[in-house]
Amino acid sequence: MDESTSHLPVKGIIFDFDNTLVDTEGASMKSFEEVEHHLESNDIVDDASGVITRFQSLLTASEKDPDGVVPIDQWRTDLWSQALGDEVSNNSLVAGEVYNLWKSSRLRGIVLSSEIQSFLLGLKKKYKLLLLTNGDPQVQREKLDRCDGWQSFDSVMISGDFPYEKPEQAIFDDALERLQLKRDECIMVGDSLGTDIQGGVNSGIRTVWIHPEVVNVGKIAPRPDHHITTVLDLNKILDQMNGNALA
Repeated sequence: MDESTSHLPVKGIIFDFDNTLVDTEGASMKSFEEVEHHLESNDIVDDASGVITRFQSLLTASEKDPDGVVPIDQWRTDLWSQALGDEVSNNSLVAGEVYNLWKSSRLRGIVLSSEIQSFLLGLKKKYKLLLLTNGDPQVQREKLDRCDGWQSFDSVMISGDFPYEKPEQAIFDDALERLQLKRDECIMVGDSLGTDIQGGVNSGIRTVWIHPEVVNVGKIAPRPDHHITTVLDLNKILDQMNGNALA
């Protein structure tokens, strides 16, 4: 990176969404607990835990129709149908009920806390904020609607609306164009080494990794420029970055 531009003051912040600003993992765990209780209490299957494990495997393998033909709600209902198996009577009906329970429970857990909302509002007074999240457009928009997250950002980009996703450089180039900033004027903040940090590295954007445990970042690959245990500590890093830029 060119030394003349490597220490510019930060003017823009690119945020990840899931597990950076909202506890998507916690919401997912709670939703599976509710589904398991529903399956067991209604004697729908003998092995509710096994059904959930099968669904999780199917979802991980293909969370949406790779051809983009089947709507996301139908696709994921079909995954529950496969996970439940043919031995369940009224499989299609039960799969629809289980999907709706899982989805609604998961959405209820997507909360942008008042503390984080205030934090983002304070940042927005000083910096341009862009949300860059991977995922299906409908799914991510429903999460943002649920937590009233749109107003916290100057711009929102969902990878499903583009022909590329994090960590590809192209989506970061689009983000920079939206922000109308140079790459050395921005930072990428997120919890995922494989998408957020690797994407920043690929794009020449400084990175801040959110991870709840204290770690030696020198042993992490890809290596983030900074590490904090909670996004609420970001101001410390920004003060450090901007202090160095003015030095």
